[in-house]
Amino acid sequence: MAKKFNFKLQGVLRLKELKEQEAKNKLGSLLKEINLHMEKIDQLREEIRFYFSEYEKNETMKSSNIFQGLRTYMPDFLTSHYQKIRNCQEKIMDLEKIKSELILNLNKAKGDVKIFSEMKEKKLQEFKFQENKKMEQELEEIFISKRRAE
Repeated sequence: MAKKFNFKLQGVLRLKELKEQEAKNKLGSLLKEINLHMEKIDQLREEIRFYFSEYEKNETMKSSNIFQGLRTYMPDFLTSHYQKIRNCQEKIMDLEKIKSELILNLNKAKGDVKIFSEMKEKKLQEFKFQENKKMEQELEEIFISKRRAE
C-alpha cells in the first residue's frame, strides 16, 4: 500500500501563506482608504465648482439677499474646502509611503511562499519517484518469483 505524501514543513508553508494573505489584506485596506480620500477630494472640488457657478449666476442679481450671503460666505467656504483638500492630499501622501512599505512586505512574503512551495513540489516529486521505484522493485520481485515458480 502506497504511503501518503507528508511535507514536514507544511506548517511553516501555511504560516508563510497566512502572512502573505495578511499583507494582501492590509494593502487592500490601505488602497480602499486612499480611494476614499480621493473621492473626498473630488467631492470637495465638485462643491467648489457648484458654489462658483451659483456665485456667477447670482452676480447679476447683486441686490439679492442670496448673493449677499454667498459673497459673505464664499471666502470662508473656499478656505475651508481648500484646507480639507490639502489635508486629504497630505493623508494620501502619507498612505502612499505606507503603501510602498506594504508592497515590499508583500513581495517578500510572496517570495517566501514561493520558496516553500517549490521546496514542497520538489519533495513531492522525490516522493513520487521513490514510490514508483519501490513499486517497480515489488513488481519485479513478484515477476521473478512467478517465473521461478513456473
